[in-house]
Amino acid sequence: MIDSSGDDGCILRRETERVVNEIAQGLRTLDAGVSWFSGLPATEHVKAFRVLVAVFAVADTRRRERHCKGACTHAWHNLPTVTGQP
Repeated sequence: MIDSSGDDGCILRRETERVVNEIAQGLRTLDAGVSWFSGLPATEHVKAFRVLVAVFAVADTRRRERHCKGACTHAWHNLPTVTGQP
């Protein structure tokens, strides 16, 4: 749902979240999502990336809790702690 507060940043963020969720749920094709993402202003790419990472984090946490609880051997779930930024 789009917020009608008049704050364009808030509206675009909510639209970004909606589109990402539509793609994740199969309601929008990946190709359509790529076209939509390509049409965003460059400044919005960072915001969209943050939404994607947040969605991935939720999904990954759920997967760890349900399928990898206790003795996970997936390499991507056992990454070393990062001490600095690239």
